[in-house]
Amino acid sequence: QVNPIKGVLVIVGLDSTGLNPAATFFQVQAGTLVLLDELFVADIAFQTFTDEVLVKFIEDNYRGVPIHICSDPANPRDNNQALTPQYILQSRNFRTSLAPSNDVAKRLEAVFHFLAKPNGFKVNERCTMSVAGFRGRYQYKMITVYGMGKVRSNSPLKNEYANVHDSIQYGCMRIYAAIVATIKKRGKKKPPPRVNHPVM
Repeated sequence: QVNPIKGVLVIVGLDSTGLNPAATFFQVQAGTLVLLDELFVADIAFQTFTDEVLVKFIEDNYRGVPIHICSDPANPRDNNQALTPQYILQSRNFRTSLAPSNDVAKRLEAVFHFLAKPNGFKVNERCTMSVAGFRGRYQYKMITVYGMGKVRSNSPLKNEYANVHDSIQYGCMRIYAAIVATIKKRGKKKPPPRVNHPVM
């Protein structure tokens, strides 16, 4: 098990769409991107999730650790008070940003960047849903096309593993975007994307 290092920034990827919010916690340790923790709750409003789950978990496990939350760029308003996740998080004094894109290919590219590197990505054993998703529970929809039969769509099958892996992708996008910006600033080429999905 790997624990957070105090004083070192943790990026929280957050899937805030619908009533099944998920959060994953990342920290770079000795050059490796470590997925430290995951949170997922089914059938709960985002504001309730924030106040009763996310805030408490951070207070109990991440004291002395700077936090930045990168969330779903859709930033949907809730049905009760018309508040966006960004507004709710910022009103709780979190530093936040929206993921650069909701394009699935770009989201996966960010994750592949770390998976492709030797010792580039590590997942804590306690992140059981994340591990299960990487091992095949995160899947793509199969659609029926007459004349072709079953064809894999470009959209993931929405289930609890997809919620968790959406949050993984948002977190990785934030970190990958910072790496790309640094590379561009130094005048180097952007790392080439991987094209194969390691989970499929």
